[in-house]
Amino acid sequence: MIQTVFLDIDNTLLDFNECAKASSMKAFRDLNLTFHDEVFPVFIEENDKLWLKIEDGSLTREELHKIRWQLIFDRLQIDADGILMEKLFLHHIKESPVLMSGALDLLTYLSPKYTVCLASNAPEQQQLKRLAHTPIPPLVDYIFLSEALGAAKPEKAFFDACFARLLGASPETSIIIGDSLTADISGGMAYGMKTCWFNPKHLPHPTEYNIDYVVHSLMEIQKIL
Repeated sequence: MIQTVFLDIDNTLLDFNECAKASSMKAFRDLNLTFHDEVFPVFIEENDKLWLKIEDGSLTREELHKIRWQLIFDRLQIDADGILMEKLFLHHIKESPVLMSGALDLLTYLSPKYTVCLASNAPEQQQLKRLAHTPIPPLVDYIFLSEALGAAKPEKAFFDACFARLLGASPETSIIIGDSLTADISGGMAYGMKTCWFNPKHLPHPTEYNIDYVVHSLMEIQKIL
């Protein structure tokens, strides 16, 4: 019987892509740069590559912040300061939360029934500021951020730190819900938790992941829990 629910934040409860696009456009305006159609697809591609490196331990967040936008500018052949762009981007994204469809309804449903925990690898202050601009905080019991815990999903140490604060909770009575196979699903599987892959794009189900549930909208989770 499930008692504790872990939820990823970006692209599960908050629409990171929409937040990032709006923040990128504002930062481009700050630098008097033209935000053309190629910019955001390149951002998504490079950002995803970098976060995979963070998850496997071959890159730190500090290193990401030093190279992310310079890599993007180099690919787009834009002559601009990547470090300054990163600072502007981070400034704007803290103020730009966009809720995923159904996120608030889901949390309202889960809150009285389960211990609800948010779990994210994104920078601590960025997430706390963004969440503070939403109705989410009163609906959750814990916010677990890897920067504060000293370990990131999918590492065992991340979940060890979470459960150390969840007195009486166990992996066997917990489920993790998220969009990332490499961070959320693989981490939860390895720790002995139930897993629910949030897959709004209807991506193929990879056979190497023994996922308990796959949902294509957040509202489907109410049929599981």
